[in-house]
Amino acid sequence: MGKASAAPFRVLVVDDEAVIRELVRGMLDGDGVEVHCVHDGETALRAVREFSPDLVLLDLVLPGMDGVTVCRLLKGDPSFTRVPIHALTARAKPAVCEAACRAGAESVIAKPFKGEALLDLVSALRGAARRGSGRLSGRVERRRGVARRFRGRLIRRCDDWRRCEWFSLFHLADAKLGR
Repeated sequence: MGKASAAPFRVLVVDDEAVIRELVRGMLDGDGVEVHCVHDGETALRAVREFSPDLVLLDLVLPGMDGVTVCRLLKGDPSFTRVPIHALTARAKPAVCEAACRAGAESVIAKPFKGEALLDLVSALRGAARRGSGRLSGRVERRRGVARRFRGRLIRRCDDWRRCEWFSLFHLADAKLGR
């Protein structure tokens, strides 16, 4: 007999574009990852409670309630403060990225994004969840700390957001930690 299957790693994708939702679902769903997709902010708030995701990929421009507000509400709820939220946006301008980070987003991923970036993100978070029983590993916590310290400096220094394919505070943290 096989070993007992572990609980799936759950990803909630919040995007008003059906193409993006299905693209992300197609990339991530399966092999221990369960993907749930919703199209707006209000539905996202309900889905987080029902689906209990391990990761939220949140578009910042949504009909009705915008992604920054959704992020702020989720991070303000003690039940969800530890759920990582990574923002997706086609409008990766400094003010938008700064607003997302201030609301509690771990990173801002500019559209169009590379599939490998999302796969790497999910892989890293799945590994951290397995090692820490739902808690982030020490390495990820260190990356978060460095990223927080340098967040403002990075936002001010990224002068051409249109060229940024993948903006992540974790990348800066890795560079500072020598990885």
